[in-house]
Amino acid sequence: MKTKIILILEGILLFGILAFLFVYTSPKQIFPIQGMVISNQDFLFEIENSQEIILSTDIEFANALSLKEGDEITLPPGTYFWKVKGVMRESEIRNFTLESTAGLKLKDNGELYEIQNSGNVDLNLTKTIGEIRLGTIVDVGESKEFEKDNSTYEGGQIQ
Repeated sequence: MKTKIILILEGILLFGILAFLFVYTSPKQIFPIQGMVISNQDFLFEIENSQEIILSTDIEFANALSLKEGDEITLPPGTYFWKVKGVMRESEIRNFTLESTAGLKLKDNGELYEIQNSGNVDLNLTKTIGEIRLGTIVDVGESKEFEKDNSTYEGGQIQ
């Protein structure tokens, strides 16, 4: 009788330990949080108990990307669905939205101006000299150099 009670207690203890480990070691998504709108494209995913991040533009994860520690990617603006994969299972599906951001950085390089697209969308840059308007496209992360003169510059997101 005592042996039977000890075996039952050991079984309960073992089941409790396994249940605790199953919950404690489950893959977790920490950042970005559900439904978050991110305006800075230079962000880091924060995860716990996971080896990879699965990322997609649709909830069915068709054409999904798999990201591992140290991977870097530049994402265009839009809504993304993501989950993390642990040793034994996957987390829930969450989403976040990466906002489009237009930005220009102007650098004085002596006799030239260097104008860099610091946003996350391609820009339509217009240089105006008196009555003349010159347009050019500046891709994300790219720069263009212009002579210093009495010009004005205006940039905006390509529609």
